[in-house]
Amino acid sequence: GSKTSPDMTKQDGLVWMGVMIMGITFLICFIHFPMWGSMFFPANPDVSEEDYYLREWNADEVAQGLHTPSLRFAMESKSNRGSHEST
Repeated sequence: GSKTSPDMTKQDGLVWMGVMIMGITFLICFIHFPMWGSMFFPANPDVSEEDYYLREWNADEVAQGLHTPSLRFAMESKSNRGSHEST
């Protein structure tokens, strides 16, 4: 059989699991993508998906064409975003 802690009841375990779920979910508030924005802040209009994904490649790798899959992914990502018209 499995061993469980005699100090924690099933109800306490479920309560602490809920606390952990809420705490970890709260951290999502601080994730910010420059080209998409975050929960509380808008995207930076001067940054594109291409800029974001190409930052991980240095000049030599770009010259060799190693960045091409990332660039394709960035363009696909941008096309799936749709358009956001301000009203």
